[in-house]
Amino acid sequence: MAFQTAAFFRHAAVACAAIVGGASYAATADERPYVRVHVDRMPAAKLKQFADARRDWVAFVADKKLFDPWWGTFLEWQGHGFLSLRPFKSLAELERPSPAAPKDEAYRAAVDRYTAQSDEALVFPHTSQIWAVVPELGYQPEQATASLFAPCSGTLSIDTVAPMRDEDAYEESWKKVHDALRKVHYPLTHVMYSTRYGDGRMMSLWLAGSAAAFEQAPSLDKAVADALGPAAAAELLATLRRSITASDSAALTCRTDLSTTRID
Repeated sequence: MAFQTAAFFRHAAVACAAIVGGASYAATADERPYVRVHVDRMPAAKLKQFADARRDWVAFVADKKLFDPWWGTFLEWQGHGFLSLRPFKSLAELERPSPAAPKDEAYRAAVDRYTAQSDEALVFPHTSQIWAVVPELGYQPEQATASLFAPCSGTLSIDTVAPMRDEDAYEESWKKVHDALRKVHYPLTHVMYSTRYGDGRMMSLWLAGSAAAFEQAPSLDKAVADALGPAAAAELLATLRRSITASDSAALTCRTDLSTTRID
């Protein structure tokens, strides 16, 4: 979806409830500068199949009090598939070994059911990436700040920015946009990630603490225009949009029913 379309700035009302672990987990997760992101892409017709398989697996490991080797915060990216997030501070955390899996037939059968149903839904690209938080390109409202790891509602845009040619314009434009938003006390949270050991794109997330708050917030265009005036706002947003060569944007829903945290 092109960045220039109105859909990027149109708010979709999507809800996110608390993931396993609650507020304490969210606070810890937000303090970690990196996130390992696994991307499961699939046709829209296969989203329910994947979610059903994942939900059944989560129920199985919860009932047996077992370690989930596929643990993470699961996000449904509308029309694209699912992302699972594992925040971390250092690469050593990624190398931490998992507990030994049970060897009984019931466990093996549950694994086989889960992998058969979920893997059958997948299409390429099927990838894992490391995302790094870019705090200088983020925006936190004066009101309560939303988090991916707590109740939230929002959108995710993956932006392609031409290196060297446009990256300065992209960064400077966002900083000016955020300055404008502070003048009008804009209520949404903006979180920015960049890929590490990935494809170099930028991940731009707008979040609220509830679906109602996200839906009620004014569009970005309107908020910037209220702060700077229509002409200055149009010029600033045009500069921002020109710095992006391609963008994929859609609503994001935190799937608490599919999410687990690591337990050993």
